[in-house]
Amino acid sequence: MSTVLPPVRGKTWIFQITALCIVLGMLLALSLKTQRQVLDEGVPGRMYVLKAEFRATKQENLDLRKELTQYRDRSDDLERKLSEGVRGTQSIGITGSSQSLGRACRGSWAGCHSHNP
Repeated sequence: MSTVLPPVRGKTWIFQITALCIVLGMLLALSLKTQRQVLDEGVPGRMYVLKAEFRATKQENLDLRKELTQYRDRSDDLERKLSEGVRGTQSIGITGSSQSLGRACRGSWAGCHSHNP
């Protein structure tokens, strides 16, 4: 009895290699297509450009958050003044002709159109 096994004479390895080549070819084609789309859309491909854009976007986001906080504080302040009974035009600093226009418009629609400050 021989302890050495005879080699397998089947050709299954050809189908495995063929399938592997087809899959890798499809992945390569998909990669090239994606790269072409990215270049056509103008997306920067280098890491340093992306890093700079990310930092600029992050800074803009922080600035917008600060601005939003200021608007919310201002809104809360105006709502508090309004609830205390202070007229809205006085709390935001509008005086003069806009107040007289407000008084003229309270009566009717015709009063608003007839008054030109």
